[in-house]
Amino acid sequence: MARTINEIQTEILNAKASAQELDALSILTQAESSGVDSGSKVSEWRSWVWVVAVAIWTLEKLFDVFKIEIEERIAATHVHTRRWYREKALAYQYGDTLNESDVYDVIDTDKQIVKYASVRKIILSGHGALRVKVCKDNNGDLEVLTQTELDGFTDYMNQITDAGTMVMPTSTPADQLKLELDIYYNRQLIDNTGADIETGENVVLNAIKSYLKQMDFDGRLILTKLVDALQEAKGVELPVLKYAAARTDTGTYEDLFNMTTGVREEFYNPDAGWLQLDEANTVINYIPYDE
Repeated sequence: MARTINEIQTEILNAKASAQELDALSILTQAESSGVDSGSKVSEWRSWVWVVAVAIWTLEKLFDVFKIEIEERIAATHVHTRRWYREKALAYQYGDTLNESDVYDVIDTDKQIVKYASVRKIILSGHGALRVKVCKDNNGDLEVLTQTELDGFTDYMNQITDAGTMVMPTSTPADQLKLELDIYYNRQLIDNTGADIETGENVVLNAIKSYLKQMDFDGRLILTKLVDALQEAKGVELPVLKYAAARTDTGTYEDLFNMTTGVREEFYNPDAGWLQLDEANTVINYIPYDE
């Protein structure tokens, strides 16, 4: 970082005051050296100190500008990682086109429709590729891109992608989760449907949905943490998970946890990147908790 002009002048003056070799000035004629030791701030030699200090300051400022430019160029040309691809996915502007430098002339956050994105390595037709999962945001809820939006996003990703790298953008409906639970509940706080006696809201369903919603996009379901979230729900004394299964939007259910058969899979990675509760096929048994 460039020093100030005053800092440079001070360093020059300190060097002059402490440098013994300046005694060589004694070979000057009396007329030539008459102003060399003058303490006046407007003396000729002090003026030259100021001129030299300004010249050094200007050079150091130019060095700063050059350094910033080099760092920006290095940052723009670094090897593209999955994080870089994710950042580029989030920067997509629906309805705009990139310029010749593959950037937008104007950044318009209102057009940046991709709010959730993840990038994973996959094998596609025998070759390595990047699957880019994306979703929009609809008042806090995840939502898939329309086909037109996805087509535009796919063209955008193909334009900014490194030569030789294959990308497969996807935006698909949530994977589905169905459960069977025994909920031992406090009858003073909730009723036998899981509804809060004061508000009427179903605290059990809300706890499940809240947990699924707060999962990282393209993160994994952890059944133990889901049960922990239920344990914190108002009026729930003891949640017992008896069965859990998941599927893609168009797939068939696969058991994750089954007390009867002994299947115990703690984790599930949703193919779509997000999960929703299949309420129609979820069974919750409400049992009064008596101490």
